Amino acid sequence: MFSDASIRLGPDALQQIVRQFADPEIGCISGEDPIVGSGGEALYGRYELFLRRLESSLHSIVGASGSFYAQRRTICRPFTEGMAPDFLSVLRTVEQGYRAVSEPNAVGTMTSVKDPRQEFDRKVRTVLRGITTLMAYRALLNPFRFGLFAFELWSHKMMRWLAPVFMLGTLVSAAALAASPFYAAMFLGQVAFYVIALAALCEWAGVQRTLPGKIALYFSSVNAAILAGWWRYGRGVRQEIWTPSSR
Repeated sequence: MFSDASIRLGPDALQQIVRQFADPEIGCISGEDPIVGSGGEALYGRYELFLRRLESSLHSIVGASGSFYAQRRTICRPFTEGMAPDFLSVLRTVEQGYRAVSEPNAVGTMTSVKDPRQEFDRKVRTVLRGITTLMAYRALLNPFRFGLFAFELWSHKMMRWLAPVFMLGTLVSAAALAASPFYAAMFLGQVAFYVIALAALCEWAGVQRTLPGKIALYFSSVNAAILAGWWRYGRGVRQEIWTPSSR
């Protein structure tokens, strides 16, 4: 079982997380780590947990909670430098013919990162290590060999990491078609969203304390961090050691 120092585990979390190992087809189990609060990170965290439950019911999760997960000892191998251990563990589990699932009853709580700049740095690091891991195990993206899991990996990971490219394309295309009232409205809506995110980042007029401000800032900063992660990966940067974010 692996956990971070930043998570507070429930009193029966360890008992709950190992229950599903009774199924010989399951090789990795992720606990759930809801983030306390109502900010962007907390909301996205709940959405991520929701996706994992759906993936578990369909076939297998594509990534475990880095703060709290377990892997069957017989298939657990030493981690590889520069790769995300939680993601790596799931990919190795599926590669060896097992499933990885989420356990909703194995719960630990976390607090959100206090400084948005630290959250940005954390996300860049997470994306960089995730991309490094996926590229090393890109054979798992082949749907002819790995079926539903390959579909999940494409839709949850690869498409998620390509979202900033789609966002830029949407913004540019809406601007190019702004002669149409519909596309002009779409362009102005996107600009307004990013202005709210900028206002929250600069702490203008208390916008950062409102729910729209929190969501806009988190969404924008996360996607900017994904772009930064791709940039670093393309430059050959790999990262293993860092200073933990303050929570």
